[in-house]
Amino acid sequence: MSEEASAEHKVKRMSSAYVAAQDRFRLVAEMEDGDVQALWLTQRMLRLALTPLGVHFAKTQKPSAEQKARRSYSELMHKVSGKAGPPIATLPVSNEWLIETVDIKFGPPVRLVFRGEAGRFITMEMDPLHLRKWLGILHRKSMKAGWPESLWPESIVIELE
Repeated sequence: MSEEASAEHKVKRMSSAYVAAQDRFRLVAEMEDGDVQALWLTQRMLRLALTPLGVHFAKTQKPSAEQKARRSYSELMHKVSGKAGPPIATLPVSNEWLIETVDIKFGPPVRLVFRGEAGRFITMEMDPLHLRKWLGILHRKSMKAGWPESLWPESIVIELE
């Protein structure tokens, strides 16, 4: 089965929290099949992922005001409908592992494949607007944690403004 087709490896939704005691992010992902996995993202691994993303953002256009408004409306309707489910952080985690590599495939959608030891991986697909939103969350939390601003390519920081 290909990585793209496997529901057991495809992220449905994810939460991102900085854990000061570990000095890294804990990404809790609910998979399409209902499984919940926690992944640890280090500063080094984030930097390695941000480099190609920075090149990508330097080549792409910012979302229009209309696209941003549409995304905000869609997110609001999703919250109001109650379809989001319980907060991911409260769900029992079946697997917890360190991200060792991140493969990025550009196209609509952008596909991030987080890989760990023993062949573990999950795949997260996002359209450009949701990718910007997620990177904005990581950026704010990493700045609050005291990680260096230089970690973030200028082309990404500009996109997040």
